[in-house]
Parts: sequence; structure tokens; C-alpha cells
Amino acid sequence: MKARFKDLSGTGFTSYRGLIFELYIFRTLINSNFDVSYEYSHSGTAKSIDFLAKNGEKELLVEVTSLGPNESGIKNPNYEIDPEGFLRVRKALRNKLGKVTETPKYPTILALCNSHENFQSTKFEKVQALYGTLAIQLNLESNASKIVLTDKGFWPDHDFSSRGFSGVYFTAGIYPGFSYLGQPEIWLNPISPINLMLNIWPEDVQYFKSDERLFRTSKSEKYIWQCCEIF
Repeated sequence: MKARFKDLSGTGFTSYRGLIFELYIFRTLINSNFDVSYEYSHSGTAKSIDFLAKNGEKELLVEVTSLGPNESGIKNPNYEIDPEGFLRVRKALRNKLGKVTETPKYPTILALCNSHENFQSTKFEKVQALYGTLAIQLNLESNASKIVLTDKGFWPDHDFSSRGFSGVYFTAGIYPGFSYLGQPEIWLNPISPINLMLNIWPEDVQYFKSDERLFRTSKSEKYIWQCCEIF
């Protein structure tokens, strides 16, 4: 990691910002007494996942990615809301699918930091990134309406390409992770075969899960699931 910092320092590449986020995740884990292996290779392949973290019976893999402007974009931010920002979030997540072509033996988190100033970063945006674009379907005969998905998100039903990730961790900040004052979120994957223990992540994050409804909980809420609104 130190060598990569030296190689990328001063280049202006957005990958340098991703490396800052890796450092944040690394610090979060080791400050909570996890033993951390960097660039862990699973399934005996050349592909590696950024971190394998172990603390007693707690074991997990973490793949880290980021989304944001280059240094010029940070100095000249665009604050006009991008209503299709969720598509770029979805693309950033899909770019990591090659890391879990075979389901890992450990629960695996895909951590993403979004440094764009013009994204909504709402539950609604994350639902569209993960599940699909939302629309209202109206029955002209009964005048009844319901919410439907018009495309496929990162983990759509019956598509198992993303089943290797147990959940997606979301945070934000110009300095990835370090400058965010809000509460990070972990959205649990409804099609993952490996469940993520709610007490495994060292931060007090907001957890989200779904069936036909969306639920939320956290450590401060004693991990009791509460139904919540998407909008």
C-alpha cells in the first residue's frame, strides 16, 4: 500500500482517492483489533480481494472502491444534482463483480465511497443502484398503483453474478471516509448465500435489508429491524 501511495502521489488519478479510502477501511479494522491481510487471494486464483480481516470468530473479506472526481473536479465542484447518479454507482459496483466469480468462504463486503458533491446519496438512490430503477405502474381500470422495477440493479432477482458479496458498504466524503460526518450504511444482499453478522463491522453503521419492504437497524437500535420508507 505504501508503494502504491508513492506511485500515485501527485498524479491526479482518481485511483489515488480510492487508495485513501482503502487506508480508511484498513484503519477502521486494525483500530478494532482485527488482524488484516492485504490483497488476499481466494479460491487459489490470481484475483485478490483488498482485505481479509479476522478478530476471534469474526472473519470477513472487504473489497474497496471509490467514485468521485479528479483533483480538478474537487477544486471546482459541481453542485447541480445528477438524477442519474445511481447509474454511475451501479457501474462502479459492477466493475468489482470479477472479484467474486466464485463465492468466497467468508462473508464479503464491497465498500464504496462516493466523493461527488452532486449525487443525492439517499435511500432512494441506493435502492435504484442496487435493486433497479423505480417507477409507478397504474392500472387504468381499477386506478390502483404500485411501485415496479423497470431495469436490473446490482443484485436483481434470479441473477447470481453478484451473490458473492454479502453486503455493500456506503459512505461519502471529499477525503474518502475520513471527511464524512454522517453514519455509514451497509445494505445486505438478499441473494447472498453467506449471511453477514450484524455485529461484525466495527463502526455503528445503519443496516438495510429488504423483502417486499425496506427495513433498517443499527447497533444503537439494538439490531431490531424497523420498516422504513424508501423516499
